[in-house]
Amino acid sequence: MARFVLLIEGNICAGKSEFVQYIDGHKDEFAAFQKAGEEVVNIPEFVDDEALKLFYHNMHRYTNIFERSCLTGRQVRHMKAKEGKGIYIFDRGMIGGAETFARNSFQEGFSTHRAYQRYLADLKDGLDQLDRTRQESWLEQLIVYLRVPDVKVLQERQRQRNTTGEVIPAGYLDRLNRLYDRYILGSAEIYPEYGVRAPQIIEIDATVDFRENVEYHPQILKQITTKMREMNIHER
Repeated sequence: MARFVLLIEGNICAGKSEFVQYIDGHKDEFAAFQKAGEEVVNIPEFVDDEALKLFYHNMHRYTNIFERSCLTGRQVRHMKAKEGKGIYIFDRGMIGGAETFARNSFQEGFSTHRAYQRYLADLKDGLDQLDRTRQESWLEQLIVYLRVPDVKVLQERQRQRNTTGEVIPAGYLDRLNRLYDRYILGSAEIYPEYGVRAPQIIEIDATVDFRENVEYHPQILKQITTKMREMNIHER
């Protein structure tokens, strides 16, 4: 079972991947929270590149298959945490994905009522399969929310990363921002709706350019370890 599960959440181009990469190079900061033989495991989000290309090409046709592929990948990561030992770090989680991307696809009409309800049923089945009676062994205990309210900042970062086939409209990013705020601010009520406990939250102003501010990533990591001490994430 995992000792601790940390989620890095945020909109597209909020800086999740860069921060997770930073953590990957500073795993020793978590040494005080580990027992002998445990490790810090970072598992990036599973994204089917071909499905993603199809999604951007035609959201009406390919949203459902893309969203379900993402859900499967997220569930697999929690399974890995449950079967492993140590501290696990993911970018995006099962409930976060449902409350942001999947909800947006439904609200915008890209996902039908039937497909959306099937997605939610698959999510709930996945939570049961992971075993909600032992959720401390696989469920996120802490979320770091990288918040970038200015869509222009997100779009500029998207242009800089220059991913093939990725052209993201401002309206799409704005809708996701609003859904992310709803999810984070309402987490204390949303998580119990899925039959699980709500995590602690750290909200970060992610408009900062980490390439210019070398203290940005270290300060976030310090906030995480401080919160873990407050939560008594030690040998247990």
